Amino acid sequence: MAAFNCIVFEMKCPRCERTAEGRAQVHVAADFDGNVSGRFMNRTYRLGDPMDWFSTSDYQHPDWVGYDERNAQGILVEATSATCARCESDVDVIVEFGELKAVRIVLELDGSVLARWDRDLATGNNDGDLDGTE
Repeated sequence: MAAFNCIVFEMKCPRCERTAEGRAQVHVAADFDGNVSGRFMNRTYRLGDPMDWFSTSDYQHPDWVGYDERNAQGILVEATSATCARCESDVDVIVEFGELKAVRIVLELDGSVLARWDRDLATGNNDGDLDGTE
């Protein structure tokens, strides 16, 4: 059994073509260990929310990436499925991560973006980087 978390986001479902909440299960920042807030698993985050994890001074901090890989652009990605809350269809997606947060959901079939965290609106930054750096 593996530890996992859930990413929640608004999307236009490619199956029913309606705007709905999507949910994707990920293993990034998921562990049976935890801190005073509890285990790092079975948590739900909205797209762009910082994910709880060991502090940067903890030797386990680099393990937040789990067994996922970085794509050719150096972005941490996890292949998974997303479920539409309206029609309950599952679609294969790639979840892209910045530093301890999911920042974009891409449809695996054709690479179209289902959801994106707009860092400019959330923080006032204008750099648009997916890696979480300034």
